[in-house]
Amino acid sequence: MNIPPIRWRSPLATIFPVYYACKLFGILPISYANSRTIPYKNTVHFIGRKHENVPDGCFGVSKSGLVLWMAQLTLQTWTFVRMCFYLGKTLAQRQGLDCSKDNYCSVFGMLLTHSIISPIVVSLVLVRLPRSVQVLNMTGRMLLRCRYPRRWWLSPSAYAVLVFSLLIVFKLVHTVVNIPQKYPDLYYPYFTAYMVPVLFINLVGVLCVVTQHSYEDINRELEELCYVSSKTERLIRLNALMNDHWFLDDFMETMSNTFGTELVFTIMDIYVQLLLLVYVIIWDTVVRRVFDDNATLFVYISGIIEFVIIVGKFVYLCYRCDSSVKEGKRIIFHLKHLSSKLSNDMNSQTVLRLFTLRVNSRSIQVTASGFFDINLSLLFATAGVVLIYFLVLVQFQIEGHKQMLESNASNVTVEVACDSWPCLERF
Repeated sequence: MNIPPIRWRSPLATIFPVYYACKLFGILPISYANSRTIPYKNTVHFIGRKHENVPDGCFGVSKSGLVLWMAQLTLQTWTFVRMCFYLGKTLAQRQGLDCSKDNYCSVFGMLLTHSIISPIVVSLVLVRLPRSVQVLNMTGRMLLRCRYPRRWWLSPSAYAVLVFSLLIVFKLVHTVVNIPQKYPDLYYPYFTAYMVPVLFINLVGVLCVVTQHSYEDINRELEELCYVSSKTERLIRLNALMNDHWFLDDFMETMSNTFGTELVFTIMDIYVQLLLLVYVIIWDTVVRRVFDDNATLFVYISGIIEFVIIVGKFVYLCYRCDSSVKEGKRIIFHLKHLSSKLSNDMNSQTVLRLFTLRVNSRSIQVTASGFFDINLSLLFATAGVVLIYFLVLVQFQIEGHKQMLESNASNVTVEVACDSWPCLERF
């Protein structure tokens, strides 16, 4: 059977770039396909669309996707093993390990943490594969059964994956140009691993955008029901809205259960990378205060790019999840407004009371396996935690550096020029 591709004018084009990028990197071993179609039972269920069939179950497990997933898992496993050998070699070169005298421990932790978490995230793909198919099928139903016409080209939120990808490519090229590559078999796989959490965050972000648009459509139609004169039509559409809102709540819950474990590890990686990166930046720019060589300029640029990537993807994830949740919670306001307008329609009042009861019975949140909610509150809480640890580490750095300067010259660690990425063999 010939499977048509996702067309640019199709509603599915909203998830087009992230879907294919995730499939290429093995995060979504799922393919788009035509399946059976289901007709609309109510001709007024969706405004202006009558007797139209909608594809149902248009995504399925792909053999080629599984091959790409296996290749990605193999690459991530190789990166972890190779990184362990490299870190062990650099550790053996040092006579002692004093984390307050240089940034070795911080860089060591950044490399090791990222090398451990990335293969874990990739390996979890196979565990959640059936539920991933279910989530994408539910997403397809929401997109293909939209209530109001939209422009089906890429939304601004879909370009986030391109922005992060360009930053990573720029960082890769910048590092290759400025520092010799003694270990290309370690360098390129390690930076390929950067794309895994970035694409995963953008996948969750795009799914939240689709959910937000669906909630907006429901809220918009609830406003329009105030001006519908036919009680029968109003009752039918109100019942349909209630069922569709319940479907959206199911989607939010399914999405959280499906990708929650990956979100836990991804946010854990962001925490560790951000804290240790700030430690390294402060050490090279504030404590050592070296400003007059090309190596320092490389540290500045590389640190800024790394900081933008880490903070940017975390802010984007929290903002997308928070926006969809806020739009879903606005429905209570529209239900109360509609109830006051339809005080003389007893049938509609009965449905509205049931609708309100069902809305209040479920909490709309994007969670990381139930451990914490992902929203803007998490972003500000994280900023506070990172700031506290940051102040502690800065004090730890300054005291250690003072002790190093006061010690004998024979005990001072001498830093030489960086010969190759990631510059841990210079000690």
